[in-house]
Amino acid sequence: MSIRKISLISLLALSSSISALLFANFSQTEVQEEELVKLEARPLMSQETQRVIEMLETIHFRNEEIEDETFSKLVKEYMDHLDFNRLFFLQENLEANQEAYGTQLSHQLRTQGDLTAAFEIFDQYRTIALDRSAWV
Repeated sequence: MSIRKISLISLLALSSSISALLFANFSQTEVQEEELVKLEARPLMSQETQRVIEMLETIHFRNEEIEDETFSKLVKEYMDHLDFNRLFFLQENLEANQEAYGTQLSHQLRTQGDLTAAFEIFDQYRTIALDRSAWV
């Protein structure tokens, strides 16, 4: 067996041990949703969002306006980043969020810097994850 295979096997065993310890510790200390701080957008975040979009559209080498369809795709991308192992969000969550935020996200982000969609989707993720871990 090569050193590379042994290293890989050791790394996998170590990561599974760490995951088991973390999961056991997390399940023993049940976290109630009420105990967690509610995350909210701050005015500076809204201003930064507007500036980043403005810079992408004007300073980027292509100098193109970001299409509304691209903003609509952000909902799926964001949910994929939150739940990259696809353990918590269901297809119905994706569809509901795309329907609720997808068509208006361009306007909300570009003109208002409104990050409500991101924070509400994160709240959904946190609620589902806490419910699931309490169930296990």
